[in-house]
Amino acid sequence: MRKSVFSWGGVFLLLLFLTGCTKDLYDDTVREEQLKHYVAKLSDLPMVQQHVQRQKMKRAANRDAGIDYWSLINLDKVIVLEDKEGLQSFTFYVNLPDTNKLTNLVVKEKIDGSYEEYLFEYISNDLQQWLQDNRE
Repeated sequence: MRKSVFSWGGVFLLLLFLTGCTKDLYDDTVREEQLKHYVAKLSDLPMVQQHVQRQKMKRAANRDAGIDYWSLINLDKVIVLEDKEGLQSFTFYVNLPDTNKLTNLVVKEKIDGSYEEYLFEYISNDLQQWLQDNRE
């Protein structure tokens, strides 16, 4: 009887493990299908380019607002992500000198055609090595 319980327990654990693996593969496939991405220059994205120019003009009018991230973004390498609804987000690397932070400015398209912005900062002791390894 004990051997039978252990055998069925082993079969149950094996099935549970395989089910979990199948779910992980399914989730990865679904994510890949829902999110298209590519790299572009800002000049190839006219609507976003207009938004960036408007934000730069607003920022120039308000010089007391702290760091001007809009003037520090990399315009030659914009990471474009498109979700399954066709809405896009645009990630710009922010060139902040002498810092241990990786900073990205993300412009996200909304359903009504407007944009919202987010600033993401990543802190790492190995940032310089990471940047060196990931430059193209």
